[in-house]
Amino acid sequence: MASSMEVVSMDCEMVGVGPHQESGLARCSLVDINGDVLYDKFIRPEGQITNYRTRVSGITRQHMEQATPFAVARLENSWSGHSSVEDARAAMKLYQISQQIRAR
Repeated sequence: MASSMEVVSMDCEMVGVGPHQESGLARCSLVDINGDVLYDKFIRPEGQITNYRTRVSGITRQHMEQATPFAVARLENSWSGHSSVEDARAAMKLYQISQQIRAR
């Protein structure tokens, strides 16, 4: 059986940023195999938020007023462990592919 740190689930909520409402990270949550929260933080994306997507994301202006700026959150977190950076890159690539498929 996998240890609790070998299996991690991530969920990210996005808001629309800029005139084209490009997706910007607004919340990132990580839980282990037992459902224990490893990380859960509201993150203010760079650029002007033009759509909170509250109906889907649950994100509101109040969340973003108290959120950690993206640049700070990026510095606070570092990847460690066997191939975790590669795993994260693969996860992001899958996310990008799913977004492309959804857009068709």
